Amino acid sequence: MVSLEFPRLKDGVWRLLKKFMGFYRLLRGVERHSLAVLPYPDLRNSIISLILGARTRLGFSISGSGFLLTHCLPSQTGLVKRGEWMSNIAYALGLEPRWEPIHVPASVKKHIRQRFSLPQNFVSIHPGARHPTRQMPLDILENTCRKLRSLGINVVVIVPPDWENAGHVEDVIQIPTQSPEDLVYLLFVSTVAVCMDSGPMHLAHALGTPTVGIFTQNIPERVAPTGPTPFIAVEPSQSLQCRPCAKPYCKSWACGNSLKYEDIVKAVLSLLKGNTEVSDE
Repeated sequence: MVSLEFPRLKDGVWRLLKKFMGFYRLLRGVERHSLAVLPYPDLRNSIISLILGARTRLGFSISGSGFLLTHCLPSQTGLVKRGEWMSNIAYALGLEPRWEPIHVPASVKKHIRQRFSLPQNFVSIHPGARHPTRQMPLDILENTCRKLRSLGINVVVIVPPDWENAGHVEDVIQIPTQSPEDLVYLLFVSTVAVCMDSGPMHLAHALGTPTVGIFTQNIPERVAPTGPTPFIAVEPSQSLQCRPCAKPYCKSWACGNSLKYEDIVKAVLSLLKGNTEVSDE
């Protein structure tokens, strides 16, 4: 696996040129590929696949990158989940998508419980995300934990490496994650996982853990997980014309400020009861 960071305009012209040349040399040093699958309609990805020398380049053409592909799939209009994009690529390759949870050995589950002294049943909360506009507000985290604990529910806050606010949350188990494996295993042994619109949300869902996904700037119709695992989306309590957006920072942050912890608690209780329909009772 090769991790690549495409040069960006914010780096400045000269630095951009220098980084791009280094990026190009890195790509040319990667072994030639016979197939490049491009699930996202991104011109940068198409350029990368071309430089890599992939003989077959399969993907969508939405942002003007179709001329770089050898096999261009029909573009879909409207709100389409990214999981459905992946399914269409699988169909194009003659494959039938299979929604199966990621397998984690039972021995690992036992080891994780012993290592972190975890209770038998608990709700995990991962408040972090890459962009500040997708992170959980501290008051929402505090009130959600407080309410769940008052109902006799064990709560484990999974603390991301760069999360600074978790120390303010009291009366819950806090576990800093030092590796991706820790995150995967903690989500796997959770009874219910509460995550922001982020990678951990998709990980928890793929592991077969009933998941509450909290959306701020984005909307579940676009990026919610696809598959049979029980999932409930929590969105801002008020309708906002600015959603969806892709801003990493926002002065007003109306989407995050209009989240209600009561909606999160209701979703958690619904999943704990094995009912994915949130009741208004």
